[in-house]
Amino acid sequence: MISSGACTEEFNLLGATLEYDKILHFETGFIISDLTFHFQNNDDILLPIVIPTAFGLGKELIDGDFDWRDLGYTFLGAVTRSVLKVNFKF
Repeated sequence: MISSGACTEEFNLLGATLEYDKILHFETGFIISDLTFHFQNNDDILLPIVIPTAFGLGKELIDGDFDWRDLGYTFLGAVTRSVLKVNFKF
């Protein structure tokens, strides 16, 4: 059977399903935010959230098939890293 559209693999855990693509977007936001904190040398949270979100937005615009959920997971990864860094010094 031939299907149109992208095929995505899913991760199932205790009845919850998450696409591997979304996990990669979250990790990308987290890692870019971490690198921004590393090079920034202070705890300002604006750039570590804006830069990964801008990269995610650019990626979605280049793909041509804009998916708000992908951008949202990238943003969520950046926010998670920023909260860990600022509140818990992790």
